[in-house]
Amino acid sequence: MPRDYWSIYGEGVGFPQGLYVLGVAHGVPGALAILAAAHANGIERERADRLLRGGFRWVTLQAREQQGHPYFPHFLKGATPVEDERFSWCVGNPGVVSVLWWAARLWGDVEWQARTSGWALRVAREGLDRRPGRNANLCCGTSGTALIFMRLYHATGQPLFQEVAIRWLQHTLALRTPGVGPGGFCFEMNPDQPSANLHFGATGIALTLLAAASDIEPDWDQGFLFSLKSNPNAF
Repeated sequence: MPRDYWSIYGEGVGFPQGLYVLGVAHGVPGALAILAAAHANGIERERADRLLRGGFRWVTLQAREQQGHPYFPHFLKGATPVEDERFSWCVGNPGVVSVLWWAARLWGDVEWQARTSGWALRVAREGLDRRPGRNANLCCGTSGTALIFMRLYHATGQPLFQEVAIRWLQHTLALRTPGVGPGGFCFEMNPDQPSANLHFGATGIALTLLAAASDIEPDWDQGFLFSLKSNPNAF
C-alpha cells in the first residue's frame, strides 16, 4: 500500500459531514454486492432488499448522468464530490458500473439490471478512447480494467465488451519492460521495488493475461468482485 494512500481522503482530518466513498475498493458498490449475495442466499432477504433499493437509489443520485452516461466521483466529503481521473477497478466508472451490474444481476432486479447494463455499455464506449495510465496492475491499472470488460463479455456475449477488453490488454502488454520486475512489470508508485503482489503487482497481471488466453473461467476474481456467480448454490 502506498505510504500516502490515506492522504487521498485527508489523513488526520475529521469529516463532520461524513465521508462517502464511491470506489469499489473502499466504497458503497462493494457493500451492495455483499447485500446482493446475502439476498440471493436467502439471508435477511426483506432487509437486504430494502437496503439494496435504497443503496442503488443513492448511487444513482451521485452518478450525474448526462444522456445516460454516469460520471461517478471518487468520494464525497459531505455533499462535496471529489473527482479522480482513474479509469480502473478501484476508482472510476469501470469498477463502479461493473460491480453494480453484477450486484443487480445477482439480486435479480430487472429494472436495475437494465439501467446498469446501459451504464456499462456507455462506459465501455468511453474505454475505447481513454488513454491508459502507467500502471498495469489489477487494482488501479490496465489489467484490472481489461478484466472488468472481459468478465462482462463472458457474462453477456456483448461484442463491445470484448473489443474494450482486448484494447486494455494491449495497453497492459505495452507497459511491459523486459528485465524490470517480475515478468517485466512494476508498480508505478514504487518503481524501485518490483512486486509479485496479487493486487498491485505481477501476479494479478499474470492471472489476467492467463484468463484472456484460456477457456477456463477465472473464478478467483470473485474475491475482488470482478464477477459474481448468479447461482446462489454455487457460493
